[in-house]
Amino acid sequence: MASTSNIINTLKLRASYGTTGQQNLGYFPYMATYSTGWNILGSLGSIVNTLGNNNLTWENQASLDLGIDFGLFSNKITGAITYYNRKSVDLLMSRPLPISAGITSYNDNIGEVKNNGLEIEMKGLLYQSKDITWDLGVNFTYQRNKVTALPEEQKNGFNAGDYKRIQVGESIYSWYLWDFAGVDPADGKPMWYKDVVDGQGVVTGRETTKTYSSGTRYLVGDALPKFMGGISTNFNWKGISLNIISSFALGHKILDTDKSGLMHLFSSDRTGNQASVDALRRWQKPGDITDVPYLAGGTMNFNSASTRWLVNGDYLRIRSIAIGYDLANFKTIKNLGISSCKVSLNADNPFTIFGHEGLDPEQGLGGITSNTSSSMKVLTLGLNIEF
Repeated sequence: MASTSNIINTLKLRASYGTTGQQNLGYFPYMATYSTGWNILGSLGSIVNTLGNNNLTWENQASLDLGIDFGLFSNKITGAITYYNRKSVDLLMSRPLPISAGITSYNDNIGEVKNNGLEIEMKGLLYQSKDITWDLGVNFTYQRNKVTALPEEQKNGFNAGDYKRIQVGESIYSWYLWDFAGVDPADGKPMWYKDVVDGQGVVTGRETTKTYSSGTRYLVGDALPKFMGGISTNFNWKGISLNIISSFALGHKILDTDKSGLMHLFSSDRTGNQASVDALRRWQKPGDITDVPYLAGGTMNFNSASTRWLVNGDYLRIRSIAIGYDLANFKTIKNLGISSCKVSLNADNPFTIFGHEGLDPEQGLGGITSNTSSSMKVLTLGLNIEF
């Protein structure tokens, strides 16, 4: 059995703890503001624009990091494992108000959120000989976000912007949407699910409705990936080099509002507007089985926010493939007084494995599309000569 010193060459423990404060609500978020120009019968007038809050304080975050760095087998395998736990308190958010207040919300310190996860990074020399060198690098992150506390008057949660809901035990990036139930084969109208409740307000089941506003909203996934990472490899053989870099994300959902915007089905006098080719799959006669309703002149809310447009965000993207060779390995090139003559071919973003057509999987943290262009594919041929 090999001795420990021949296996473990580097072993280092790391630990850190610290606190930080931040404010991300813009300038003077504690002040009340007013708008002028709201005159009444010739008299000057103004209205309250935003409510002030003199009790507003910094949002605080306490961070704990525990890690281990290691090197194995003469450092042919190196890596690091890090656990992190970040607790944010006095979150700076908008506290909702009833409609009767005349103002929908005001800035306040609301609740607590915990972010924790595990980061793993490893790099290893897979093979080495006189002519061949091959190494592989992997990094992997598991992350979790959870609301741990809310004010007593909002302990059951509240709806937030961008179709999210803030609720204890859930991620602040949790989707809160109407659940699409398909298209009725009998009349071609879209349907959504809604809860059935008894006389005591207890949910006893679900049924479908063709009125969008009557549907029930549900927590239906997270916009924050649970797993993220990347893989890279370098291979060299007699002056020929190959480098590949990739990245991936798993366990999250994207709300494709770009696609829903193209599925208006020419309702509300939108004849002539750009539309998705999926409109050709519309319902046309009783008995048709499809997820696209009939063409209607009025609004059916088919393309309103719902699980119909919520897609799995898992993807694997090859970010870069680079192939190179040093022509100075040829004696004829060296005789010209050239010390290095490297020719290379680089492909950026050549391949992406993703299950949803027409959508770039790398969206913002909120998970809602915004008509952004996909990452460009670039092919570059290079020549670098040194004397």
